This record gives sequence, C-alpha cells and structure tokens, in this order.
Amino acid sequence: MKHLLTVNVSWEGENPFVKGRRYQLQRGNFVSCVEVLQIKQLDEHETGERLSVERLFAGEQAEVDLELEEDLAATAFDARLGDSCWLNEDGKKVGTFTVKHVLRRSTNVIWQETDVNRTIRAAQKNQRSKTFWFTGLSGSGKSILANEFEKNWLPQVFTRCF
Repeated sequence: MKHLLTVNVSWEGENPFVKGRRYQLQRGNFVSCVEVLQIKQLDEHETGERLSVERLFAGEQAEVDLELEEDLAATAFDARLGDSCWLNEDGKKVGTFTVKHVLRRSTNVIWQETDVNRTIRAAQKNQRSKTFWFTGLSGSGKSILANEFEKNWLPQVFTRCF
C-alpha cells in the first residue's frame, strides 16, 4: 500500500521539477523515494486559483501531491506537519517542502461474513467469480482501461452480470 502526501514545494534545482518523475525525499535520517503525481501552481493572474502544471522552475513554489514508495513512510510525517523537509536529485539538494497533509487509508472497511459464501456461490453457479477494481486519480484513465478490458478480454473469459 502506498501513501500520498500533499506538500508545499519551493524548487531550487537547475533542472525543472517534473510531474511523473521520481525524487528522493529526506528529513533528518528518514529517506524515501517519491513520485510527483500532480503539481498545482498559483495562477499568475492573481486570481488565487491553483492550476495543474507539468513542471516547476528554480524559484517557483507550488502545492504538490507526492506518492511515497515505502509503506510506513507517511507515518513518519504525522508529527512533523509544517516542518521543512527536502528533495534530492542525484544526491544534491534541489528543493524544500513542508507537509500540508497525509492521505490516510481507511481502517473502518471490513469484510461482511454471509451465510452464502464464495465457495457455495461458485458451486451453485458453476463458475469462479473475479472482481477487477480500477483505482486512480481523476483523469488517470480508469474508465478507458475498464472499457478496453471489457471489450477485448472479458467476453472471451467471463459472463458479465450486474
């Protein structure tokens, strides 16, 4: 399970800070790889609206969504919200950031046991059920992928029912 952070980044690197690229995140002894999911920058026209951009250049600041590679990495930031951390590229400090918030995973979703379980249902219908659950950020292509999957592979293998 991966964890997401929303941070305020101040970019100082010679190369642009790029959406989709991986960087090394560091605070004290804690180090983790992160991927830049989205960069939201203040509108230049003084509207205050945040716009999604592909890159930041030296001296620019933006709100950014990061995905941590390590499972427990996000918990290391719980007590440090607002503290400064930094980003490294090729072993060099290229930016600083403060954590705005950590996206927490739900702990209250539980399996509901029923009298007719999966084994009984499979025997009754003479089939094995499978669920494909597409998740991702808005606009990341979940519907396109599900549609192509259904058109090209699903009819050959499964009977669909809702």
